[in-house]
Parts: sequence; structure tokens; C-alpha cells
Amino acid sequence: MIFWFEKHNKISGAIVILIAIVIFYLSSLSFESTSSGGFGWKTIVYHFYAFFFLSLFLLIFLVKGKFQKRNFIFLALILSISYGISDEIHQFFVPFRSFTIFDIFVDLAGVLFAGYLYLLIILGKKTKNKHIQGKSISKKKGIIQKKSKIKKKNTSMKHEFKIYFLLVIALILAFGIYFLIISLYVNPFLENYSDLNRGSKILQFYQETEDCNQIYYWGSSSIKEDIDANLIDKINPAYCNYNLGNPASTPLRRLIELKPTISSKPSAVIFGVTYTSFSDNWLFPYDQYALISKDIEKKEIPIFYNETYKELLSMNELKLLLYKRKFIAPATKNLLEHIRSKFFKTKNPSYFKEYNQDFKSEGILLQETEENDPQFNFTLENKKDFSEYAVPPKENIEKSSFEFIIKELSKNNIKVIIVEAPMNPLLLDKIDSESKDNFEGYLKNISEKHKISILDYTSVYDSNYFYDGHHLNKKGREIFSQDLGLEIFRII
Repeated sequence: MIFWFEKHNKISGAIVILIAIVIFYLSSLSFESTSSGGFGWKTIVYHFYAFFFLSLFLLIFLVKGKFQKRNFIFLALILSISYGISDEIHQFFVPFRSFTIFDIFVDLAGVLFAGYLYLLIILGKKTKNKHIQGKSISKKKGIIQKKSKIKKKNTSMKHEFKIYFLLVIALILAFGIYFLIISLYVNPFLENYSDLNRGSKILQFYQETEDCNQIYYWGSSSIKEDIDANLIDKINPAYCNYNLGNPASTPLRRLIELKPTISSKPSAVIFGVTYTSFSDNWLFPYDQYALISKDIEKKEIPIFYNETYKELLSMNELKLLLYKRKFIAPATKNLLEHIRSKFFKTKNPSYFKEYNQDFKSEGILLQETEENDPQFNFTLENKKDFSEYAVPPKENIEKSSFEFIIKELSKNNIKVIIVEAPMNPLLLDKIDSESKDNFEGYLKNISEKHKISILDYTSVYDSNYFYDGHHLNKKGREIFSQDLGLEIFRII
């Protein structure tokens, strides 16, 4: 078949163009992240074979099966992998797509294998031509033909073995390189320079709690940054306070922690909420669910989660390993920021290792030198869309999860107190009155229905006490922690 395409060279060129167009078209498609983040064996197979055939037909078009033109093999390989890199750059500008280094490695494996295969083919043809020339000169046709058939058969078997062997080697090499990238490059980034690792640390915390009257503080980064549990410990030493705030956390995300929380038997859970806690338009925590899959019992995944979240939470080690390739780009960006800070004296990237595993007082904003974010006012003035703060009037999955958690905790004699986390009044003024009414009305209804206390700190503090829209600065943090601690112990 390959010889036919070499003979009809223009058809091979047309196929190259067609494959390139198809690759470009598929890369132009925009789709939201799926449960696997778009990563898996299907993706690997697509990238490998798409660039295998692109490279193979380009080799056929340029070399035409002639050993004298074997130097064009290198050119074809360079062109093919260059197209692969340009394809990833193209995806960087497509919504919901990204530049992924691992895809380039898979493309490269396909291109190299096509090069090996085609080189073997033209070397085989050269050997075959020598046999044909030998036969025309020799007088002993019968013996020579017999030997030639045996040699041809042996040569064919050797070539076939080499092809399969090289395919296996290429796949092993590609996966080995990928494994090293994840182990030595991505995992340290997640451990030290990303808050995505905090969810896993919180789940581990529930297994190692102390034997004391524990109080857990739940919520998003507003709780994590705004509460100093060490200060609250000093107010009443009879209790052990733990700050379990987690960036982008919502009631739905907290569901996965419900069973281990009940098992650890805290005296109370202080549930911090803001407008985003009940919004339908906030973040989609695909990465957070994927990264805690190794820390949860698969059979205990709550029924509230949709199929996408269930699949993420059910990942085995291999799927999680493949999923982590999406963090290669952020890890590289972080590395470049480190290099830039070293040579150009710019700000160092935030360091999250202690932050992720601390449950007392460590906040990432403590690493900041300014009391107020110098970019906050400018960003707020130019922000047009505040839909992430829109609280719907009707029931949604976040509200259902919130009430379910309160019921389960109360049923297990764990006291629940709702805290409306502080917000910068400059940001609060931008939120529409309907969302404010829906938020307050819903919490009031929950409070009356389940007979639990609400502490409202939404508009208590002046903007001077805030670093940005949602997070208090060091002074505000100290004041809020003292105020909140006194109120909590009054209720308890």
C-alpha cells in the first residue's frame, strides 16, 4: 500500500494537507472541561496516530521511497513536530483549551515512530533491489532464488519485529518521560506553590485530630485568610479551634468532608458563607475533586454530585496521573516567575506548603507586604460582571447541600453556627439588592427552621481593614478573630 502512495505522490501530498486541516479544525473546537479534564487514553491515541499519519504521508511525499532522498526524512520530522507545537499554541487561544506540553511529547512519539518505520521501509527496499540485481547477474537462478526467498522472509520478519519493538519502546519512553515530569516537576509545584493541595491535607487532618473539644471553621478563602485560630484558642483554652477554610469551597464541595467530620466528633462546626457560596455562576472545582480522589472512599461519594464530579472523585492512580498533565503549564509559569524574580527583583510567587497543611493561623496574605492590594480599586472599577455573587431565589444544589450538612451535623449532636463572612463595603455596593435579599432571606429561613445561630459580619468592617474584596488584612484579621471568638463562646 505504501508503495502505491509513493507512486501516486500527489495523493500523499493531498492527504498531508487534509490531515493538517482536520487537526486544525479539531483544535479550534471549544468545549468546557469534562470529568477527566480532556485527558485520557483517547486523547493519547488521537495525538499519537494523528501525527504518526501526518508524518508518514509527509515522508512519502518528500522521500518518495528513494534511498537517495533519505535526508528529507529529517526535514519531514521537523515539519511535523513544528506543526504539533503550533497546534498547541493555537489551542492556547481557544476558549476552554490550553497549551499542553505532554501533548507535544505524544505528538513527538508518533512522529518519531513514523520516521523509524519509513526508514526501515526504504532500507528494506534498498536491500531488495540488491537482491534483484544479484539475481540478474547470477547463472544459478534456482539456488539463488531459493536463498533470496529465505533471506527475504527472514528480512521481512526482522523488519516486522523491529517495528513492533520500536513502537513499544516509543510508548514506554513517552510514558516514562511523562511520569518523571509529573513526579519531579508537577507534584512539587502542587505541594509548594498551589492551594489545590489543601483539600487533600484537610481530609488527612480528620484522621489525626486531637482528643479535645474541637471547633472546626469551614468556608472558602475568606475563612482561611480571615481567622487566626491561635488567637481564638487564647480566649477559651478549653477548646481547640481549627481553621479548615479552603479556597473556592462551597457547601457542595464540603459534602465530601461530612462523614469524616462526623467521625472525628467536633463540638461545633462554624460554617462561613458568602454570596458565592450559593451562586450558580462561581467556579467549577474539577481540579479540586480530581486531586482528592486518592484520599476518599469511592463507595462514599455523596449522591448530590453529578456524573462529572463522581467520575473525578472516582479516579484511580493511573487516571489521576494522566489528569495531572494539565498542571504542567502552571508549573512552568511558576518556574518562569521564580527566574524573573531572581534576575529582575520582581515579587516571588506565593509559597503554599505551610498554608496547605496549617489549620491554625497561616494565611497566604501574611506573605504580602502591603496592607491593601494596590490593584484592587482599579480591578473593581473596571469589573462589569458580578454574576458570581448572584444568589437565586429558588433552591439549587448548593442550598440543598448546605441544608443537608446542617441536618446531618445536628443529628449527630454537633453544634452548627452560621457566619456571614466579612466583605469589603466597596465590593458589597456592587452586588445587586435582589441577591442580597435572597441571601439574607434564605439564611434567616435556615436559621429558624433548624434553630441555629447566625453571626452576620458582612458589613461590619471598614474597607481599610481589607486587603481586597473578600479578605481582611492583618489588622482586620486580628480584630475579626477576636470578635468572632467571643461571640462563638458566648453561644456555645
